[in-house]
Amino acid sequence: MAAIVKEIEHGPSREKLFDALRLHHEGRTEPFTLPSNAMRYLPGKVKDIKRCKVLGVEAEDGSGNSWLLKGTYSNGQRFTAYYRTDNRTGKFRMFS
Repeated sequence: MAAIVKEIEHGPSREKLFDALRLHHEGRTEPFTLPSNAMRYLPGKVKDIKRCKVLGVEAEDGSGNSWLLKGTYSNGQRFTAYYRTDNRTGKFRMFS
């Protein structure tokens, strides 16, 4: 199973992240903004926004701002992520 890792440029607040987890059974999703593959042709112009269903959140450390996420996006494709809610950035790992 191949994985692609991209930087998260912007994501949800801590409150929205936990709302997405709590309400995933209702189909709640949150957007994560990633650099697009087209960035090399149009730098700064094109973003890849993944609407994600958050299925799991685990504290990465004791800071209250650093999280390990798992969930799905785009027709059930799986992802895991390391995400910081204080600066709303991190790493997004997509599985095909």
